[in-house]
Amino acid sequence: MPTVKRYTEYDRFAWIYNQHWGGFSQLVVPLLERMILHDLPAGARVLDVACGTGHVSKQLVESGYQVTGIDGSEEMLRYARESAPRAEFIAADARDFTLPPVYHAAVSTFDSLNHILVLHELEQAFANIYAALLPGGRFAFDLNLEEGFVTGWNGHWGDSFDDHAYVWKNSYDPEERLARFDATLFRLEDGCWQRSDVTLWERCYEPREVLAALQRVGFADARAWQVSEKIQLVPLRDDARRGYFACRKP
Repeated sequence: MPTVKRYTEYDRFAWIYNQHWGGFSQLVVPLLERMILHDLPAGARVLDVACGTGHVSKQLVESGYQVTGIDGSEEMLRYARESAPRAEFIAADARDFTLPPVYHAAVSTFDSLNHILVLHELEQAFANIYAALLPGGRFAFDLNLEEGFVTGWNGHWGDSFDDHAYVWKNSYDPEERLARFDATLFRLEDGCWQRSDVTLWERCYEPREVLAALQRVGFADARAWQVSEKIQLVPLRDDARRGYFACRKP
């Protein structure tokens, strides 16, 4: 089991994540609308868990929701506050936070919860989210699944631009059910190239253990889907690369 330093790696990764990964929000927010957001009252309060650099938070604010984002990386949150100044952002670990039960919904996107590497800690994150929801509150999130790790996490690639470049390598250990992401980043600052190296980990969870953990903390109506080629939510199959989950606090 890797030892994860508290958010140091994510701080170093924040600038390039902000620059290249924001486009995922264009896909996932419409899916969240279909899964849970369409049932919410106007101006509903939404908690964005492991919000990263705030791209999803920004879209939710623009859709009329009152958004609070939490993330463990202060550098990620710096970009989030610039991206979505009308949202509230709090430095907090999904595994260890307490908020009052005032939220109509909670979301966590772009496989953020895969970065929690132990099942009982994932379950604790679920419990913290449950406690922050109003009765009837909804929770939706996505996770990378086994097929996604096997087919998408065994290679390397890179790219270069006028002011930055990157090279990264992905690998997946099916026995340990752990995926590793190694990145070497170069950034031009004040006429000098600066290098940083980042290693991030993700855990592969079985959908059945995720659904069971949701039920143990009290969530009801837990369901799982995948996205079809036509960008529609369809029942989850064994060959799904990414799973989309939703549930309700009774």
